[in-house]
Amino acid sequence: MAMKAYESYKNVDLPWLKRVPEHWEITSLARVVKEQKIKKPKGERFQVLSLSYGKIIKKKDINFGLVPKDYDNYQLLHPGNIVLRFTDLQNDHKSLRTGLVTQQGIITSAYVCIDPIENPAYIHYLLHHYDTIKLFYGMGNGIRQSIGYKDISDVRIPVPPKEEQEQIVRYLDWQNSRLNKLINAKKKEIALLEEQKQALISQAVTKGLNPHAPLKDSGIDWIGQIPEHWEINKMNRLFNLIGSGTTPSSGSVDFYDNGNIPWLNSGDLYGDKPAIQKTAKYITQLALNSFSTLKLYDANSIAIAMYGDHSLGNISVIPFSFCCNQACCIFSLPIPNINIKYVYYSVLSGKQNLIRQARGGGQPNINQDILRQFRLPFPPIHEQEHIVSYLNYQCTLIDNSIANINKTISLLQEYRTRLVADVVTGQIDVRHIAIPNYETITETIDQPEADEDSTICTEDQ
Repeated sequence: MAMKAYESYKNVDLPWLKRVPEHWEITSLARVVKEQKIKKPKGERFQVLSLSYGKIIKKKDINFGLVPKDYDNYQLLHPGNIVLRFTDLQNDHKSLRTGLVTQQGIITSAYVCIDPIENPAYIHYLLHHYDTIKLFYGMGNGIRQSIGYKDISDVRIPVPPKEEQEQIVRYLDWQNSRLNKLINAKKKEIALLEEQKQALISQAVTKGLNPHAPLKDSGIDWIGQIPEHWEINKMNRLFNLIGSGTTPSSGSVDFYDNGNIPWLNSGDLYGDKPAIQKTAKYITQLALNSFSTLKLYDANSIAIAMYGDHSLGNISVIPFSFCCNQACCIFSLPIPNINIKYVYYSVLSGKQNLIRQARGGGQPNINQDILRQFRLPFPPIHEQEHIVSYLNYQCTLIDNSIANINKTISLLQEYRTRLVADVVTGQIDVRHIAIPNYETITETIDQPEADEDSTICTEDQ
């Protein structure tokens, strides 16, 4: 479909926008929205909502993250409201910070809520565009660089006539559904490849590479039969050092500023990568010296996440010296005749069985005792090395295919972002495009839920 521009434009003097259609208006945000602050009525119960990947959704686990004593100081939202998260602008440059409310509920009062006078969906598309070009960054003050409604009320925005706003929303909803369908199909391809990889790993670490090897019963349901000459070993018999760590006080800048010691947390283990390249945070030597529960672990240790809403059971080999927080269990200093990469593949094969042993209600966890007693199949060292070489090769082939598909997904997502930007700023004209009947499709999220308010705890909470 050939896209065309409007017939005539007028220049606008904005750093992020140079022209708009001649008949569009340029005005301040405060002219088309009003701030809304409705406190949750005491004694009444509402669905707790969360801002996640640019969408306002039902919060899956209200016991995860920094949980308030009660929800009486949360704010009440109604369909058509727009939520903006303007906290931690200095450190977090990745999260999507706007969400359109589609259901009644409550959300943390740390967020800004606005009630559009114009078409809510159009205003949200526009603010989403401003979010993706990082317009709000650099506007904040304080340690976490937070801003409020007053800081953005004078931001200039383009406003087309109401009927044009409605057509823009119809067009973008349609195009987003088309693109989301393509993206979701690609994600299904990735899921199938991941299943194929998991099956390869499971077969290799429980049956070996010799299809004719005599088998015996392992006595463990998830493992089944293993070659007769293999053994079953508990994790605590394979390593000379097993431990965890702690979190230095976040209020002390001396523990973090200019730190050069990698500090691992469970989020770093997302994706079960064979080896992570770096940690998200670093600590100083002062922090290491100040906490007896902080240990410096050797390179090529195994790290397993003991808890975390979507981190539970995640595993990786850490190829550098590091410390960790209390959510990670570290297996370091392996005994002789142990290939650390084989341990990684073997634990990965039994990950779902490990997760089923998690205990606790609000936030299930795998404690160190469970991990220490976890049993794995072990062949002689030369077979471990052959299995690792085989799996490294096969998994690399699959991972390369997944990487290529992810590139295609990224291109589709980039096109979607560019399309929204061009349409809501009037760079292309969609007024006369007929919108067919279509199925509304949202993009499936295959990452851990970015429960972006799980780290927010305001004074009134």
